Amino acid sequence: MPNAPFPREDAWTPRRPRLALALVAVVGVGLSVAAVEAVLRVTAPVVERVPESDRALRLRELPPGLDIDLWPPAEALANADALADRPVRLQTDGEGFILPSRRHEAPDRAVLFLGGSTTACYFVPDSLRFHALAGAMLDARTGLRVNTLNAARTGNHSVHSLVRLIGTLAPLEPDVAVLMHNVNDLTTLLREGDYWNENPSRGLLARPGCKRPGCHLRRGLAKATQH
Repeated sequence: MPNAPFPREDAWTPRRPRLALALVAVVGVGLSVAAVEAVLRVTAPVVERVPESDRALRLRELPPGLDIDLWPPAEALANADALADRPVRLQTDGEGFILPSRRHEAPDRAVLFLGGSTTACYFVPDSLRFHALAGAMLDARTGLRVNTLNAARTGNHSVHSLVRLIGTLAPLEPDVAVLMHNVNDLTTLLREGDYWNENPSRGLLARPGCKRPGCHLRRGLAKATQH
């Protein structure tokens, strides 16, 4: 068997061994990277963006466009004066304000009311609700066209109203925002201990599918991590 011929003297490889090794290394690394990437594309999940938390602050607002008939509960009938045992229609506009909301198409001023049940006045006819009477009185006494907007909901306390004010109502630029709270703040603090509680309907934080204690809100984490 004839011997393999030696490289010619004019061949570039023997004269440039470092360059040859560098080229082999670059090609080898490139092929390795391509192979690893091909394997990862098949075996590893592709993440286009970092997932967001599913926790959210409760706005505690009435749904926009609500139109229902409410029957007064037995407890309210027993304790309230002149409350009739018949349904009362409860409607909201496109922003969730209890009707009547925008009495003037071109108002001079807009006053926003936030509060609990005594501000919402669910079982009072439209024209007799607190905010409607306040608007008519302001019109008469000031000579201005004043829209009074009712963003209250039964059970809301001060922090609920502040969350909604900052989250959805401030961009509407009301001239005045009136927070009307006392009883719900007191009962929340007496029953739950503070505003940041895990009450399933009135807690500040909501998390879909949360069943176990502590997954809505954990207390004392900052203090615990300091030790």
